[in-house]
Amino acid sequence: MSERTLSCQVVQMFFAMLFFAITINPDRRGYAVKILVIGSTGRTGLRIVERGISVGHRITAFTRKPDQLAGVRGIDRIIHGDGLNPSDIARAVEGQDAVICSVAPGHSGTTVTDVTRNLIQAMRQENVRRLILISSNLLDATRPLGLVQLVKFLLRHALVDDRQAELLVKDSGLDWTIVRPGRLTDKPATGRIRLVYGGTIDSPPFSLTRSDLATAIIDSVANPGDFGKTFEVTNGRALG
Repeated sequence: MSERTLSCQVVQMFFAMLFFAITINPDRRGYAVKILVIGSTGRTGLRIVERGISVGHRITAFTRKPDQLAGVRGIDRIIHGDGLNPSDIARAVEGQDAVICSVAPGHSGTTVTDVTRNLIQAMRQENVRRLILISSNLLDATRPLGLVQLVKFLLRHALVDDRQAELLVKDSGLDWTIVRPGRLTDKPATGRIRLVYGGTIDSPPFSLTRSDLATAIIDSVANPGDFGKTFEVTNGRALG
């Protein structure tokens, strides 16, 4: 490869990242990212909605239970629908800048996979490129020893569902990020967030507050450096 060709590629990459930052970064030109949250009334999804609103994004909440969002102020739109229904998903995706999928595995054993498949199809049709999928760090976890193997066995069907959804996302051609949180808690946010890209977290703490997870996810939405990457996330150690 010639130096001239390499220079042209670097320039093209720079302008692509600059365009992305200007068009969907809320810190520039006062523009708020239009984010669709699938699973917005779940314990994690609700915190993502609240975090997105708090930093100035325009949040569309997609849910089967819209009444559970009655007390949440600042939501741009609430769409009543079912993620297993392709037409409901397509209606919600239209006009968005990014989509966050926060869906828990269901009784069918393929809930996350099926919703993810519908999302990818709708995003391609509507030319919406940014997708964040919440998965689980249990997929490749090896610690804490003993306990993690028991939990993997108990959740084996849900983990198969998560794995299949991840494979769909990686093969989607979209600007995807897969987020694998540790054991989630409902404790207050700590502000201490540990991210591991392309590997596994093998030292404590292995848990993460849902509020800190929401912060990590919202921060990732407009970060081109996270495109095409998987990261695990837990809380960091307390100082002192």
